[in-house]
Amino acid sequence: MAASMLIVEDEEGVPREVAVAVQQIVPKIQRDLNCLADPDRQTRRKGLLRLKGVVLEGKSGKPSSAYPKEVLASLFTQHLQGPLLKLFADASENCRETSLQLVHTFVSLVLDETAAGQGSCFARLGAVAFPAVAKRIGVNQAEAEPTEEIRLLHIRLVTTLLLKPSVVTALENESVSHAVNQSIAKSLLDSFPDIKRECAASIRALVKTAPNVARAEGDVLLRNLVANLGHQHSKTRQLTLQGLGQLVVCYAEPPAAGATSAGAGAAPADAAEAMEPADRTSLFNKLMDDVVIPGLHKCVVDHSAQVRHTIARMLSFLLRARPEKTSALEKFEPTLLTMLVTLSTDLTDEVTGVAEDCLAAVATHCLTNNSVAAVAGATGDETELTRYVGSMVPQMIPALISTTGHWTVTERCKALDTLAAVIKVCDGGVWDAATKMAFGGGGGAAAGKMEVDGEGEEEVGGGGAMGPFLPSVMDALCRVLQDDDAEVITAASHCAAALGASSQGPALLELVVPRIRGEGAGMDTPQNRTAGLLLLTAALGGEVGQGGGASYAMKRAVAEGEVVGASETVLAPAALRLSEALAEPGLMMMEDLTLTEALLDACTAMIRRAPAACSSLREFGSAGEEEFGAAAHTCSRLVRALVQIQGNAEVAPFNDAELSLAEDALAAVEEIGKAAGVADVSVVYSDHLDPIMDMLMALGEGEGDESMLSSSTPQLRAFDALMRRVSSSEVAGLSGPHLERLVPIIVRHAKQGRSGAMEAIATDAELQLSMLAILETLLSAPGNEQYWPSHTPVLLQEVLVGNMVWKAGRVASTVRKVAVACFYSLLHNGYADKPVLFAIAPHVLPILKTDLDDYDASTRQLVCISLKLMFEALPGAMSDQPVQELYPSLLKRLDDSSDEVRYAVCQTFKAFFLAAPPAAFRGTVIDYTLDQLLVHLDDQDPAIQGLLFEVIQNCIPIDAPRVAKKAAAVRSAHRSPKYVDELVRMANEHGGAAP
Repeated sequence: MAASMLIVEDEEGVPREVAVAVQQIVPKIQRDLNCLADPDRQTRRKGLLRLKGVVLEGKSGKPSSAYPKEVLASLFTQHLQGPLLKLFADASENCRETSLQLVHTFVSLVLDETAAGQGSCFARLGAVAFPAVAKRIGVNQAEAEPTEEIRLLHIRLVTTLLLKPSVVTALENESVSHAVNQSIAKSLLDSFPDIKRECAASIRALVKTAPNVARAEGDVLLRNLVANLGHQHSKTRQLTLQGLGQLVVCYAEPPAAGATSAGAGAAPADAAEAMEPADRTSLFNKLMDDVVIPGLHKCVVDHSAQVRHTIARMLSFLLRARPEKTSALEKFEPTLLTMLVTLSTDLTDEVTGVAEDCLAAVATHCLTNNSVAAVAGATGDETELTRYVGSMVPQMIPALISTTGHWTVTERCKALDTLAAVIKVCDGGVWDAATKMAFGGGGGAAAGKMEVDGEGEEEVGGGGAMGPFLPSVMDALCRVLQDDDAEVITAASHCAAALGASSQGPALLELVVPRIRGEGAGMDTPQNRTAGLLLLTAALGGEVGQGGGASYAMKRAVAEGEVVGASETVLAPAALRLSEALAEPGLMMMEDLTLTEALLDACTAMIRRAPAACSSLREFGSAGEEEFGAAAHTCSRLVRALVQIQGNAEVAPFNDAELSLAEDALAAVEEIGKAAGVADVSVVYSDHLDPIMDMLMALGEGEGDESMLSSSTPQLRAFDALMRRVSSSEVAGLSGPHLERLVPIIVRHAKQGRSGAMEAIATDAELQLSMLAILETLLSAPGNEQYWPSHTPVLLQEVLVGNMVWKAGRVASTVRKVAVACFYSLLHNGYADKPVLFAIAPHVLPILKTDLDDYDASTRQLVCISLKLMFEALPGAMSDQPVQELYPSLLKRLDDSSDEVRYAVCQTFKAFFLAAPPAAFRGTVIDYTLDQLLVHLDDQDPAIQGLLFEVIQNCIPIDAPRVAKKAAAVRSAHRSPKYVDELVRMANEHGGAAP
C-alpha cells in the first residue's frame, strides 16, 4: 500500500498520479468529447459548453480549482487539444469562439513547459495550432474567419504561443513558420483596430523568440506594419511603432551563415536562405527608403503627442542599434537623427523633453562605441551631443535644404525648424561666450574672414560643422523667406534668427551683403535683392512680412532668455558694411513694392538690434574715435535708405493706405533720434543732410559740382522727402545752414530766363514743378531769416520771375502757381530787401499783371497778395506808368468769381494807393477807380463792403473832394447809406466839400 503511493512517471514522462487523475476525469467527459464531433451544431455547442464547465470556473473563466493544474494540463494535451483545434474551423460561430477561448486559457494559464511531462507541450501545440490558425486568418479575406472578435482571439493565441521559448522547436518546420508569418501579415491588414494592435505584440514576440522566422518574410511584415501607421486611432499607431522598431532592427541584420532553423542564429527558411548578401542588403535599403522612412516621417508630425513620444523612443532605439544589434542602419542614421532632432522642436513639452533625452542617450552611445567622426574645427570642449550631431551634419544639411522646397507647407516648416535645431546643437559647447564676443575659434573671426580664391574673388566661409554649408543654407533661406505661406515664412525667420545668433552670425552677415547689392551673375534683380534683405532682417531677429507671428520655438527661445538673432556685439562690426549695401545706388533706384517693404524691415531691424552703432549724430570728419566715425556713416546710410522709402511712399504702388510705409520709415528714424537723445526727428535729417546729398546727387547725370536729377525718379522723390523733413515747423533753423548747397541745386534744375523761355540747362516742366515745390517748402520753414537774403537775388532772377510768366497748358499753370507761391513766401517772410525788389520790380510787375487774369483762382489770389506785399515793401516807389497799367487789372478782380480773390484784391488796393505819390492817381485813374469801388460798396457781402470802405478811405488823401462828390452822388442808389455817409463826412473833414 505504501508502495502504491509513490509518484512514478509513465512512459511519456507524466507522473502516475497525474495520469490516474486524468483517467478518472475522462469517463466523465467522454460523452462530451464525442459530442464535439457530432454533425449537429447544437450538440457540438452543448458538449463544448459542458466541457468548459468542467475545466474552467463558471464566472471567472479561470482554470477549475477542482483539479490541479498539472492534471488539467495533461488532460488538455492528451484528450482536449486535438478536438478543440478541429473546432477552429467549425461552422458554428459559438463553437469556434469557445474552442479558441479554451485553448488560449490553457496556453496562458495552465500549460507549463517546466512541469513534469510538459516539456514539449508548446512545441507540439504550436506545430498544429499555427497552421490551424493560419487557415482561418492567414488567407484571403473571402476565405478568412468572418467574425472579427474570433479573428482577434486567433491572433492573441499566436502572440501567447510566440511568447513561449519552447515554441521555437515547432517553428523549425518551414510550413509552421510560414503559417505564423502569414497569420500576422494578413491580420495586419485587418480592419479591426484591436487586431492591428495585437499584431504589433505578435511581431515583438516573434522577433524575440524566433528572429529568423521574422526575417524570412520580413519584407511583407514591414510593408503591412507600416501601413498601420496611418490608422485613425492613435493607440494603434503607437503600438505599431513599438513593433516596427523591433522588426526593423531584426530584419536589418542578415542571418548567420550556416545557421539552422528558427533560433537566434538560424537562417531564413526559404527564399531568404538562398538570397545573396548584396541582394538582401539592396532589398532592405529599398524597403527603408520606399516604405519605412516615409511612414516614420508622417509620424514625426502626428497630431497625437503620445505617438510622437513613442516614435522619439523608437528612433533612439534604432540609432542605438549599432553596432551591438546591427550595422545595416548606418546608412539611414542621418535621416533617423534628423527626425529625432525634429521632435526636439515639438510643440509639446513632454515630447520635446523625451526627444532631448533620447538625443543625449544616442550621442553617449555612439561616442562610447567610437562611431563618431571628428568635426572640423572642434576644440575638444564640445558637448557629446554637439560632437555627434556635428559629425552627421554633412549628411543631414543637404537633405534638410532639399526638403525646404517640398510642395507641402508642413514639410517645409518641419525642415526649417529642424535646421534651426541643428544649428543650435552644432553651436553648443564649441564656442564659449568670450570666444563668440571676440569672434574667435572655429566660427568667429575665422568665419567672417574674406578668403581670396584663385581667380581673385572673395569668398566667405564659416568654421565648425555648419561652416561649409553656410552658403547653401543661406540660399535656401533666401528662397523660403519669400514663400507664399505665412507659416513657412515664420519658420524660416526662426531658422535665420538661430543662424544669426550662432557663431556663424558674422559670416552670415558678410555673405548677405553681396546679395543685397545684387552682385554676381543674374543676381541684380528685385527678387534676389529682396531675398537678401529678408534674410538680414530675420538674422537680426526682426519681423519678416505679415507672417503668423513668432513660432512656438521662437517664443520658447525668448522665454528661456536665448538671443533671437545676431546680437549687437556681432552686428556692430558689420553695421557699416551692411548700411552701405542698404543704401547702394542700384538698390535705391529700384521701384518694387516688395523690395521696399523688405528694405524698411532690414533698416528697422538694424536700428533696433544695434542702436549705438546706428545713431551717431557727430559731424563728419571731426576728431574722435574711428568706430564712432563709422557709426555716423552707418547712420547716414540708414537715413538715406529711409528717406528713399518716404519719398517713394507718395506714388503708386507705394501709396497704399494699408501699408503706411512713410509712417513706418519715419518711426525708424525716430528710433535713431531717440537713441541719439534728440527731441525732434528733423534734427537727424539735418545732421546727416550733407552725406545724404552726396549719395543722392551721385545718382544723377551731368557735369559740374552737382549732377542733374531727372523728373519722376527715385532720387528726386528722396530729395523732396529730405527737404520736407529738414523744413520742420517744430525745430526752427534746420535747413538754413545747408542753403549754400541746396539753393544752387534748385536753381540748376528750375532755371528759366526772365522772359519765361526755358534755358538750355533746364529740364522738363515736371522737374521744374518738383523743384519749385521743394523751394516753397524750404521758404516756409521757420528760423532761417539770416540765411535767405543772400540767396534771394539769384532765386528771383533765375527761377521765380521766369516761371511766373504765363504759358498755356495744365502743367505750365501748375508751375506758375507754385512759382507765385514761392514768390509770396519770399515776400511774406521778408527775405527780399528793398534794393532787390527795386531791381526786380520792372520785370516782375508786368508778369504779375498778366497773372491776375490766370484761370486758376488760387493763382489769382496769390498774385493779389504778392502785389500787396510788394506795394507794402516799396511805399511811394511806383511811377505813373505802373499805376496806369495795373489799376484796370486790379479793378477787374473786384468782379472775380472767387470771393477769396475779391477779398485779396481789396487788401491789394489798400496797399496800391500807398505805393505811388498821390499825383500818380489823380485824373482818370482815381475817377474811374472810385466809380467802380462805389458800385461794389453796395455788395451783398458785408465783408466785401467793410474792405472796400477801408480801400476808399485810402483814396481820400489823393482827392478828397472827388471822393465826397462821388459818394454823395450814389447815396440814393445804395441799399444802406451808412458807408456812403461816413465817406462823405470823412472826405469833407479832410479837404472840404466837393465843389
